[in-house]
Amino acid sequence: MTHPTDNVTLSPTEQAKILEGFNTVWKREKTNRKLKQSDIAEAMGMRQASFSGYLNGKTPISMKFLIRLCNVLRIPPQDIYPPISELLPNRRHSTVKWKTSDAITEFNDVLIYNPSIEWTSIVVDKPISWKLVNGDTMRAPEGSTLACLEIEEDGQWSWNKKIKADNFVVQFQGSSEWTVVNRLHYAVLAEDNALVKAFILMGIRLL
Repeated sequence: MTHPTDNVTLSPTEQAKILEGFNTVWKREKTNRKLKQSDIAEAMGMRQASFSGYLNGKTPISMKFLIRLCNVLRIPPQDIYPPISELLPNRRHSTVKWKTSDAITEFNDVLIYNPSIEWTSIVVDKPISWKLVNGDTMRAPEGSTLACLEIEEDGQWSWNKKIKADNFVVQFQGSSEWTVVNRLHYAVLAEDNALVKAFILMGIRLL
């Protein structure tokens, strides 16, 4: 199975800058997280010698390798090569300025995303409510819309890193209605094969 990054060709200058960033980030992560090359190589599905080949520049770094590496290390690819969004096909970037827990400090990160993601919208024609994992009750009022995403879609630059969804929109076996459940409830239902369809709930739009 191919991915758009398979066709991205990096110039010698880009290769050199990515290799420099790769080594800088690796030294940082190795020290901070006490990682070994064999740990990351295994997580990436390759031999330690192959990983070392990329690290010392003997093996040219491909875009596919770079993205896989960032997925495993759970770091943004801009840490290694800041202009990466210009190289990724069918991607856009948006500046992320704040965290919800801190409205004062600006950190100006960059989110890379796929603008071609297709959302599924489900209109709420009667009020619905469900329990969150923490026990709180969430409600979607009549007239709102549930913005849903296919479960197998990641929605960002990291195509093999799944969204850790908190809530799902599901159709039970034998039911003709949609219901919203939290991730713990969903896990039980999925294991019991009690669902006909399911989507990740990404948000509620008020019309």
